[in-house]
Amino acid sequence: MKFNQADTMEERNAAFEEMQAALKVVRFSEKQHILGHTQYMVYSHWRHLIIRSLIGMFGFDGDYEALAKMVHPHVTADEAKKSVKLLEECELIKKGEDGKYVLSESAISTGDRTSKLALRGFHQHCLKLAADSIDRDPPGSRHVSGLTLGISQEGYERIVERINAFRKEIALIAEEDKNSDKVFQLQFALFPVGGK
Repeated sequence: MKFNQADTMEERNAAFEEMQAALKVVRFSEKQHILGHTQYMVYSHWRHLIIRSLIGMFGFDGDYEALAKMVHPHVTADEAKKSVKLLEECELIKKGEDGKYVLSESAISTGDRTSKLALRGFHQHCLKLAADSIDRDPPGSRHVSGLTLGISQEGYERIVERINAFRKEIALIAEEDKNSDKVFQLQFALFPVGGK
């Protein structure tokens, strides 16, 4: 199946669009189809969730140029506008009575229903941002560290449990931080590099 053989992000996106068209034949409700597609689109590029976080911290009054300049690395005003439109369609942001955009919910989670394909691309983009940050950002504004470990499958599973618990603790710290003024991306990567 072409969907499993796609190597580039463009091929994956095209394969996903093809799969979405095929799913229309199946008797899903219209709302389920739209949510599945828009959810995939939110994770199709790293800037969407960064823009969501910026709107959560500072609100947004429609100045796409100013919003784009807050994203690091910078995006265009047109890209910021597309992200805002998508986030509004997904009901992740909403326009208040004063005309300013705010978050619909303070926190979101991928849960168990998010497309694995969408998350795969999202994590690839974010890990590339992390690698680029080593050259782009001064050490005082970023933290990169790693370990090379010899472990069993049981040890791996225990580490994953601890990473998940730590991730929740970090999310709570961020949620309780009332003075937030920057958006950071934190990635955890534990992967095999040798062994049986």
